[in-house]
Order: sequence, then structure tokens, then C-alpha cells
Amino acid sequence: MSAPGRRSKRRANGEGSVYQRASDGRWVAQVTYWEGGQTRRAYDYAKTQREALKALQRLRQQLEQGLPPAPERLTVAQYCEQWYEANAARLRPTTARRYQQLIAHQITPHLGRTRLSQLTPIAVEAWLRRLAQQQLAPRTLQQCRAVLRRILQDAVRDGLCARNAAALARPVPVPPPATSAWTPDEAQRFLRATSDHWLWPLFALTLSLGLRQGEALGLAWEDVDLDAGLVVIRWQLQQVNGQWQRLPPKSQQSRRALPLPPLAVQALQRQRAQQQQWREAAGSEWRGNPWRLAFTTHLGTPLSARNVTRAFHQLCQQAGVPRIRFHDLRHSTATLLLQAGVDLKTVSAILGHSQLSVTSDYYVHITSALTQPALARLSQVLQP
Repeated sequence: MSAPGRRSKRRANGEGSVYQRASDGRWVAQVTYWEGGQTRRAYDYAKTQREALKALQRLRQQLEQGLPPAPERLTVAQYCEQWYEANAARLRPTTARRYQQLIAHQITPHLGRTRLSQLTPIAVEAWLRRLAQQQLAPRTLQQCRAVLRRILQDAVRDGLCARNAAALARPVPVPPPATSAWTPDEAQRFLRATSDHWLWPLFALTLSLGLRQGEALGLAWEDVDLDAGLVVIRWQLQQVNGQWQRLPPKSQQSRRALPLPPLAVQALQRQRAQQQQWREAAGSEWRGNPWRLAFTTHLGTPLSARNVTRAFHQLCQQAGVPRIRFHDLRHSTATLLLQAGVDLKTVSAILGHSQLSVTSDYYVHITSALTQPALARLSQVLQP
């Protein structure tokens, strides 16, 4: 082994070198390369000379593949900015906005100055604990770690860091997501009280199938087969920068075909009839839409999610039922299905969850309550 602070191996220009630092005894792999007309250096660190030689080989392979090695001082903030600029166009508009918010407000202020190559799982865990102390919503905490994990995954792929610190970090324990749901009596009371309202078909269909709001508003008549009693969920309606967009769902599981129960058939039949009446009454003022949406305004234009939610809350008050979010209609569907004895896997398929664990996390309190009678019956069998 060579003396500390001396080069252990000199190489030709462009090949790099390996040496041991006198300050702390760590081994350093260094390569020099040209980029943008300037001489740049990239480093990697190791505990032993053998590991440093392997690191040097990796750096050289990156250069041969046309990938610049990680700059010595590339920070988490700098790479997050580069990553977002390169990937924003490939993300769904709402997802891109959310990523930008989390990077700007949660990742960069806390981890931005850390060198990308030196970010550790311990540092990520400490960051998550700080966010938890700020009383961020559990969902936001999960999103923060997920976004950083995705960014670092690309950094590892590009050879800019050796490991994904966010993937290796232990997540901060968070309570199950809070949901609100109506009882069967409350759901029936709401549907009866709103039966004369023009948005009743939308509410009835959402409750019948557990649809997301964007899925219900993006439903087109071409995806509905009333004769076969089937509907195909394959789009979501979103408004991005003032423009309507009909986008596919995030996951493959969200693209699903659902049989139509009688209430859903009644809702769609009524909606088709009243939409035809609106078209005839509007005459030349009928604007329509390029997707032939099932749920529209009286002039045929897409429905605003904000306006639908506002009307929904007003009708909750008039019906004398608890005011819940529009999204909680979906939770009400799941709750009523579980209470009716439908198994968790089937409920997950109906809702279009990406994983069964998502359904379990949301409705663990319901499934736990349902298992109590079963265990009580088992106790009666076992008890002498």
C-alpha cells in the first residue's frame, strides 16, 4: 500500500487515477474529462484501494458510453432541477405540478445543498422526521419520499450516485388515511332528496360504481353499453391551464370494465334523455364537445369539477346528511360494499386501486370491525 496522500497509480491522460487522502485515509478515484470546452474532474470515494479501482473503472465506462460522470459538487437541488426540466413534459400535467411543488417546498429547502453522491439513507430518514414534525399530512409525507425515490432512481441509472438513498431509507410511520363515508341510510336519504336535481345521475352513478370524480366527468357515451349493462373506465377529465384534457388513468388497474347495477343503468338512461332535451332546447347554441361526454352542462360543454363539488355540498345541506368531500362518495361505495360482505380483493378491483395494499390501508378500520364477529364465533366454538 502506498503512503497516505500519494498517488498509488498514475494513468495516461483521460484515464484517471486512484489515490489515498492524507486527511482521513479514504481512497479516491478521479477522472479528468472535457465538457463544454472546459476541463472537469469527477470523483468517487471508497474505503479500500480495490474498491477505488472498481469505482475508477465505472467512471471510465460512463465516459465511454457518453455519460459524464457525476460532477464533484453536483447537489440534490441541482439534479432535481435538471431532472424536472427533462421529465416534466412526460408527466401528467397535474402530476408535474405536484412534483414541482414538492421539490420546491419540501425537498430543496432541506436537502438541496447536500451533494448528490453523498446523500445517505440516514439523511433521508432525518429529513422525513423533520417534515413529520411540521405536521404535514401523511399523504404528503408519502409523496415526498416517493418523488425523491423516483428522482434518485434516475440518478443511479445515470451513474450519478451509487445508491438510491430514498429507497433504502425507512419510511416514517403514518396513520391510515382518514376517510369519511355515509351510512346506507344517509346515502339513500341523499339520493331521494336530490332525485329532481339535474346532477342526480352523476351522483347516483358515482355512488353505484365508486368512480373518481375525473373518471365520472370524463365518461363518454362510446364507453357505455346499456344493452349489455357494461361501462368501460379508461379516461379522466382534467382542466390544465384553463384547457380541458381527457387523459388516461395513472395505473393499468384503473382502466377497468364494470357491470352496471340497476341504479347505474337508471342514472345513465335518465342522463341520456335529459341531455337530448338540452340539445333540442339549445338549438344552434349547443356547443357540444369532441368526446361526446355523458355528463355535461346544459350547452354540452364539460362540467367543472369545482362547480360540481359546490353544488354537491349545497345538496348535502339540503338533504340533511353529513357534508363530505365529493371523493368521499367513492369511499362510501367501498364502505358499503365491505359492510355488505364483499371481499377486499373485489372491492379493490371495482375501485381500480393499483395495489390491494392501497385498499387495505384505506379501509383497515372497516375490515377490522368486520373480523370481530367472525373471531367471536370462533371463540364460541373453541370455548368448552
